[in-house]
Amino acid sequence: MEFTAQQIAMFLGGEVIGDPNVKVNDLAKIEEGQPGKLSFLSNPKYTEYLYSTQSSIVLLDSTIEIEAGRSYTATLVKVKDARAAMGLLLNMVQDALNPKKRGIEQPAFIADGVQIPEDAYVGAFAYLAKGVTVGEGTQIYPQSYIGDNVKIGKNCLIMAYCHVAHDCNVGDGVIMSNSVQMAGEVVVDPFAVIGGGTLIPQFTHIGSYCMIQGGSGLTKDIPPYSMVGRTPAKYMGLNIVGLRRRGFTAEQILQIQEMYRVLYMSGLNVTHACEKIEAECPQTAERDYLLSFIKSSDRGIIAGNM
Repeated sequence: MEFTAQQIAMFLGGEVIGDPNVKVNDLAKIEEGQPGKLSFLSNPKYTEYLYSTQSSIVLLDSTIEIEAGRSYTATLVKVKDARAAMGLLLNMVQDALNPKKRGIEQPAFIADGVQIPEDAYVGAFAYLAKGVTVGEGTQIYPQSYIGDNVKIGKNCLIMAYCHVAHDCNVGDGVIMSNSVQMAGEVVVDPFAVIGGGTLIPQFTHIGSYCMIQGGSGLTKDIPPYSMVGRTPAKYMGLNIVGLRRRGFTAEQILQIQEMYRVLYMSGLNVTHACEKIEAECPQTAERDYLLSFIKSSDRGIIAGNM
């Protein structure tokens, strides 16, 4: 696939500096760039490579200044956060190269009254019980069971053999790998990723943008932005790669890291850690969501891996 600098800039909301019609069809590190390649520059210590790279297009972080009088050959696409922009671009390319399945394979059981959007997919031998809601673009692979009154958002991926019991609420963009076993009345916030074979008890709340290791056993709620593993599940760190791919800026990720440092590494209990986060961390949507998630948790959040 080929993309022009103008197409990339329009998708990312960036500014083209140079030839808007130059094309790229592959990626390269900025220090190894060749014609037809796309690179990115977000770390100032690599700025020198901007003046020698042969890449046709470079995504340039808006914080990096170009030295007056120095020449370069690449067309630049200037964006707020080049690393996050590259993540968004990779997602776009992946979607283009791997078109989603559509339609209903037979045999599959779909209860009366359940509506399947035209661009959704239900695999063979899947079972969708009464009252199920399926969002646009969602993929439900073969042999999965979706229980009574389950709500599934847009653009979700539910792989084979998953069990989603009654009255669960699955947000937009959630990914469940093979054989996730979810009990009833679980809430999964948007863009969570749940590894294969994960066991999820009733009433669990799983936060947005978290990643749960395959085979984990959950016993408490999973806070947003986290990376989780083991049985019982423990906090293992921040889901940095996932956040970048979802377009979070470096500044946002640093703030989330600081909040989790207070939450899991300060020696404070959860209540006092939340008080410290509320008092000392800037008010942002990410801070408010994390605090609201923790304060509304009936069973409490997972412990740290210490």
